[in-house]
Amino acid sequence: MIGLVSKIRERRSSRRHRLPSLMVRIENHRYRTADWSAGGFRLRGTIEPFARSDRVRGQIKTPSGTLGWFIAEAAWRSEDAVGFRFIEIDSNVFLDLHM
Repeated sequence: MIGLVSKIRERRSSRRHRLPSLMVRIENHRYRTADWSAGGFRLRGTIEPFARSDRVRGQIKTPSGTLGWFIAEAAWRSEDAVGFRFIEIDSNVFLDLHM
């Protein structure tokens, strides 16, 4: 198990944050992220039936208030969560998430 955890950590190129959460709007539904990084985000709880590999276009609001558009792909799915990785993201949002 420890080896698996370290391999997962090695794959991540950006640090994950739980707080402050981001606001994400996809197909007129608003979500608060469970966690996020500069590479993507995780939604948890009552969420749309996103399947692995689904691509979505949405709007994101960073903790500092920066708004922008993104395209993301569902990288994984569980019973109560889905993880998205950014495919495209507005440059102002990208820069804000790296701060």
